[in-house]
Amino acid sequence: MKKRWIGMIAAAVMVMLAVFSFTACKVQSTKKQDTEVKPEENENASIQLTVEGHADSIEKDLVQTWANKFMEANKDVNIKVNPRGGISTMSDLVTLEQEGNLPDISWTAGDQHSKWSGSGYFQDLSNEENFPGSKAFFDGMYESVVANTHYNAMDTGIWFVPRDYNRLVVFINKTAFEKCGVAVPSADWTFDDLLETSRKLMAGNGSYECKFGLELRNWAPVYTTMMKNFGATYVDEEGYCALDKGIGTKDCPALNVWTWYDNALNNDIDIDAGGKKFATMTNEGSTFKSFNPKTKVCNSPMVVNTYAHLGKYIAAANSTGWVLDALPFPAFTSADNQKGYVGAGCSGYAITKACTDATKREWAWKFLQYCMSEQGYDDVASLGVVCPVLKSMADKGEWTNFADKAGNKINYKAFVATNTEDIDLNYQNVLSSTDKQADLIGYADTFWKNLGQNSFAGSAEQFRKHYESTIAKK
Repeated sequence: MKKRWIGMIAAAVMVMLAVFSFTACKVQSTKKQDTEVKPEENENASIQLTVEGHADSIEKDLVQTWANKFMEANKDVNIKVNPRGGISTMSDLVTLEQEGNLPDISWTAGDQHSKWSGSGYFQDLSNEENFPGSKAFFDGMYESVVANTHYNAMDTGIWFVPRDYNRLVVFINKTAFEKCGVAVPSADWTFDDLLETSRKLMAGNGSYECKFGLELRNWAPVYTTMMKNFGATYVDEEGYCALDKGIGTKDCPALNVWTWYDNALNNDIDIDAGGKKFATMTNEGSTFKSFNPKTKVCNSPMVVNTYAHLGKYIAAANSTGWVLDALPFPAFTSADNQKGYVGAGCSGYAITKACTDATKREWAWKFLQYCMSEQGYDDVASLGVVCPVLKSMADKGEWTNFADKAGNKINYKAFVATNTEDIDLNYQNVLSSTDKQADLIGYADTFWKNLGQNSFAGSAEQFRKHYESTIAKK
């Protein structure tokens, strides 16, 4: 089965709204973690919309900021954000529906929406009759992000509006680099450069050193990216299990990526300062954020993550006084495209099946068009949460001026780099059955949880047995 990619030609639709513009030369993240964006309300508005965004507090502030701006320009519309507490997991949609509280607009993860899109919870936004201007709007977005909106390999529908272009990047602690006397790599660096840089940081300069060179996220997008670079896949295009393809030979791609992880996390490698593991693993970069410039050791000066965590990292840097920056994900020059791949995922907002009234649907669509417009992105730039999905904003907009409280600007180019090729991260939509995609996610997660605990052969066999007994072809 081949994934159909939607061509990106036209510029994004400009939603005609009265809005305000930023004039500052640098957008600083000044929001304190214990503050929140206060909801505003248009009393007696004729249009009432509900939005359940992600339950995360920063995500709620993002949507509330958009809602406040939109209501300011459209007095006949009132938008209630997270009236039921937001979406923690996608299965919350079932509970909301059973309660009779399914919102008009729902947050969704790009790599988790397929089950819900395929079972009718979300409306197809490619339908120009219901959502005028749809084609031009989505044509202005990055191809890999729009690819995430399909619910299986043959689907051409668009089931949610992507809100962020989340390429994997490497966040760096420039203060730790300086303390170690190590130069920050250039934007065209490779995985060889990553290893060499890690060695230098861990060796230190006699008075300062790093415990690890790199912190990896225990996260499906990172695993999927590394698998693609090594030529590995969970399932091939025909639906057959492919994780153990070539096992018993030197050409087993999944074994090769498993070995790379095992060497990085569990086995000593040749570091100038002595044998050390060059990477550690956490869920969201806790080791990276815990840096204290007053100590003589840095836990990890680099972490793999996406723009969505910039706000959290900059808050940590601001609180203890160190300098954050970012580099593109390094090129993997032995990949089959000779430069490497990087996952480009997104989350976004779907218009649900509950929004059946034509007028409400019209305003829900206008609201999402505003959110993902150039003005909409400028209005939330100070939160450091979203990298715009609009190709027109690759080198412009207030997001390019994001800085810490000392005025140090973040290298925004890292988040839209072209040194590697994008892959969409909705990896489970190779399956035709949307009901089975959650199973594939679970089997993949279990496979990687075995890293450092069980052998590759045993873990791959476990994956195959589960996959073939419940999902697909043998």
